[in-house]
Amino acid sequence: MQQAAKILEKWGFCGAVVLQQFDVAGGRLVYSVQAGEQTLILKGQPMDVPEEKLRALVHAHKYLGNEKHMAPRLYETPGGDGYIEDGGFYYYVMEAVSGRNVLETPEEEYLLGQAAARLHHLTDYCHPSTLNVKKQIRTIEGWFADRAWKAEFDAIVARLPDFDAYRQCFIHTDIGPYNAMRDDAGRIVFIDLDDSGIGSQYVDLGWPFISQFVAYDKQTRQMSYKLEIAKAFLEGYCSVRPVTREEYDLLWGGAALSHIYNMQWHGPEAAEPLWNILRFGLAQKDKLLDYLKCIA
Repeated sequence: MQQAAKILEKWGFCGAVVLQQFDVAGGRLVYSVQAGEQTLILKGQPMDVPEEKLRALVHAHKYLGNEKHMAPRLYETPGGDGYIEDGGFYYYVMEAVSGRNVLETPEEEYLLGQAAARLHHLTDYCHPSTLNVKKQIRTIEGWFADRAWKAEFDAIVARLPDFDAYRQCFIHTDIGPYNAMRDDAGRIVFIDLDDSGIGSQYVDLGWPFISQFVAYDKQTRQMSYKLEIAKAFLEGYCSVRPVTREEYDLLWGGAALSHIYNMQWHGPEAAEPLWNILRFGLAQKDKLLDYLKCIA
């Protein structure tokens, strides 16, 4: 706790008081800190994370937060840097957003969809996302050779679009209620910009349509689809940035890729249920389309 206060002195925040240390994964450090009348978030990334990834994160926060006011503002050190090195960690400081996480309700998913569309209007950013779609697809092509559904899995992978051939814009890479806050003024603010940058609109837009909107009960293995939530999110998006029928197909390709890429990282025992979630999710594409009025 005292170390966090000392680190903040390098930003010129003297006498800071640590309010809370959050329990987060990956060896990261996250503190809520009071510095005078300001509430700040101090984050530490272990230095085994490539420094270029940390630089990308800092650039994304300066752009989306300091310039576009769609993310927390990043504080620079007096020397103009966005982060420092100390005790095996990279540290950076952001303003604390006064508000709460977005709720998974139709009303707030509509607002989140609108915010995602405004995000995708941004094309003047200079740094690519660290999400490399071509590399992801090459990686997954060799997966699950021992599974009975390997041929069906390969067919889904083979049908994935060449996302790099389609529209590129600023993307978050993990849009969901847990990575967005509704501030006290009612605005949607994006947080956790770890892989943000210029990338595929359709991979970013597609992410929640399987990974979030399929509800899976681990005990009963029963699945359901959150149609009202999915509808609200996409209608909110379309109210700002209309989606054509072709783009609807592309976003479902993004949904498939996003879900598939996470299938291998949960261990062998998770492969079967995650495969069933993928098949169930893809089966909702036409059902959701029948439920929508916003697709041109």
